[in-house]
Amino acid sequence: MIIKKVSFTLFFTIVLSSSFLAQNVIDSACIHTKIYSLASTEMQGREAGTLGGDIAKNYILDFLKSVKADKNTYLQTVPLVQIYNGKCYFFNKKDTLKENIDFYIAQKKTAKLLPLELKNNKIILLEFSTNWKNNLNKFKGKWIQFSFSDKRDKRIEELIQQKEYFIQNGILGLIISIPIETQSTFFSESKKTYLSQDLSYENFPVILINNNRFEQFLKRNKKISFTHKNTQFVNGFNIYTIFPGIKSTGNKTVLSAHYDHLGSNQRGVYYGADDNASGTAALMCIAHQIKKLENTAQQNEEDIVIAWWTAEEKGLLGSSYFTQNPPFDIQKINAVINVDMIGRYDTNYNPPNNYIYVIGSNFISNQLHLINEEVNNNGEKLILDYIYNLYDHPEDLFQRSDQYNFHLQGIPSIFFFSGFHSDYHTIYDTPDKIDAKKASKIASHIYNLTLNLSKTKNQIVR
Repeated sequence: MIIKKVSFTLFFTIVLSSSFLAQNVIDSACIHTKIYSLASTEMQGREAGTLGGDIAKNYILDFLKSVKADKNTYLQTVPLVQIYNGKCYFFNKKDTLKENIDFYIAQKKTAKLLPLELKNNKIILLEFSTNWKNNLNKFKGKWIQFSFSDKRDKRIEELIQQKEYFIQNGILGLIISIPIETQSTFFSESKKTYLSQDLSYENFPVILINNNRFEQFLKRNKKISFTHKNTQFVNGFNIYTIFPGIKSTGNKTVLSAHYDHLGSNQRGVYYGADDNASGTAALMCIAHQIKKLENTAQQNEEDIVIAWWTAEEKGLLGSSYFTQNPPFDIQKINAVINVDMIGRYDTNYNPPNNYIYVIGSNFISNQLHLINEEVNNNGEKLILDYIYNLYDHPEDLFQRSDQYNFHLQGIPSIFFFSGFHSDYHTIYDTPDKIDAKKASKIASHIYNLTLNLSKTKNQIVR
């Protein structure tokens, strides 16, 4: 890794500002207790937009209230849309055709958003000819169907592109019956989650259906219904609390972690003890310590924001929403410190090594890298491993956690991570496997770094 040269004055400033750092100030018992709570069965895997996610949110809020850090604590509602697979049906009583088994819906991001139930007595079969458009006014409030013998027929795409024209003429849906292969089995509970603001909304289904199965279904049933239940609109919640600085100029150091995980399914509960109950717990304990400094000589000079993001596991959605809809001037953020998975060991290190992977500290500002090094040298003396500190690393780790959204805004960011293990994203990531002492040393370093970056003279030069 190439480190830019720094002036003696800057280096001397960093050394001075890093003195008197307390070692191991974050108690391992605090982290241990909170990880066991966050990764309990009660939390149901903390999936964003679910009851378990709300229970986790309330747990964090209750803790902040208990340590009197709730005065400047805020919730940011994050509107989400969950798009399920296999939730659409053509049906008549017990006779059904199922999505992904008998048919597919084209353009899933747009055509599967609004829950609706469309009923009609007749589907109009049209021949693809030069004058079919002239008859559309007769079919208002109906579905229209076109049948093709070759799934590669170029006219199929032409029809799909006419969607807006169909909508303008009051057509309810477009069915294209073709000889497509479908699946005999399908896991219907799989879903993807998006930010509502990032999607366009419409309720016009474009359906590609197996022609033989559809023909037999129409022969069996004179009246049919179509139900469209793929989509669920839910809310996630970002939590952030602001610790005002005694010399505040409005600049803010943001310390963050995501508190959501994968929820539960028929396999069991995805406890997410390391991912990311460990980071969530660390920030809770750090918040308590920063609150204790209020009205003392050690209180932070500039503002500190501690934030817990929702929907990281869905694609960094909570932090993305925050950066797109910031509650304060995002360019006043001095630096972002993000914490994700700090409670386990990967195959590169054996217990009880006190190491941490550091990623991104020099991507925008070399000053952030140097401050982190000096804080560590004068404090916890962790092994700072830079093996993943490449923007184009094959694992893309920097792009896979929440600091990345701030980096895209030009904000210096540093990511702390302990590495992958065999229980990653499985139901076996349980709290009994966490090394709370190791996590507490990492949390203590992060606490010291956060306070150091909140000093007025340590505002990052971009």
